[in-house]
Amino acid sequence: MEKKSVRLKIRNGRRWETKEIEIPTEKEIRTLADKLHAARQAHREQVGDLVVKYTPSKPLEYTAQEVDPFERAVISSRNEHLTAPAMFEIRHGEWLNHVWQVTAAWVDGDDKPPFWSRDEKKLLPPVNAVPQSLFSEPADTDQVPVKFTQPLLEGDTYQIEANKYERNPEARRRCIEHYGPRCLACGFDFNATYGPVANGFIHIHHLVPISNIGEEYVVDPIADLNPLCPNCHAVAHLRRPPYSIEELKSILRTGARR
Repeated sequence: MEKKSVRLKIRNGRRWETKEIEIPTEKEIRTLADKLHAARQAHREQVGDLVVKYTPSKPLEYTAQEVDPFERAVISSRNEHLTAPAMFEIRHGEWLNHVWQVTAAWVDGDDKPPFWSRDEKKLLPPVNAVPQSLFSEPADTDQVPVKFTQPLLEGDTYQIEANKYERNPEARRRCIEHYGPRCLACGFDFNATYGPVANGFIHIHHLVPISNIGEEYVVDPIADLNPLCPNCHAVAHLRRPPYSIEELKSILRTGARR
C-alpha cells in the first residue's frame, strides 16, 4: 500500500512553517499496536516525525475535581478509583498539541481494541497556531477531510492540580444587595427571564482576579466585586488583565452595530 502524507502549517516562534508528515499505513499501525499490546510493557519511541506510546492497563486512584474556569480554583473534589485500559497511541507533537493522532484501547480480557478503525485517525490544528482560550474555537488549518463513523467519546478522566481560593459568601451577598442580581455589563436578569427557579443567580466577578493577589486580603464588596452574567464573565476573562465593565459595554455596543 502506498504511503500517504499530510502537509501541515505549523508555527515555529513567529514564523509559519510547512511540514509534511508521513502517515503509516493501516497495516503498519495494526502490526505495531498488536506487538506492543502482546508485550504488555510500557513503551515510547520516536518513529520518523511521529511519537509511538503504549501504556498497559493498570488500577488508578485519582482525585476528581470541579474547577472554576475563570480562577482555576477548586470548587469540590472527591477520590475515585478505576482501571485504566491499555492504550496505544501514535501522534505528532506533544500532548494536547498534536496535529495527527490514532488511538486504540483494550479492555481487560479483550484482545480487540473496541474503538479501533480507520476513522479514528484525526487531523487537528496545533494549539499554538493562534492564541487559544477556554471559550474559542480551534483555528482553521490545512486538513485532510475525515469522515467520522465512530461515536464521539467524552468523559475521560484527568487529574488536575489547581490552587483553591476561598470566596466569602457574605461579600457575595453584600455585592448583590448593593447592585442587584443583574449583569452590570449587559443588564441580563435571570429572574426576569427564567422566573423563580433562577432567582438571585448571577456570577460575581473580581475586578482584580484573586489568583493574581495570591494571598488573603480584605475585600470591599462594592469596590472590588461586580455581578456579571456567565456570558459577560467569560468574555471579561478572555484577556489578562480582564476587560473592565466599561470595556464590556463598549464591546456590546460595537457588536450590536454590526
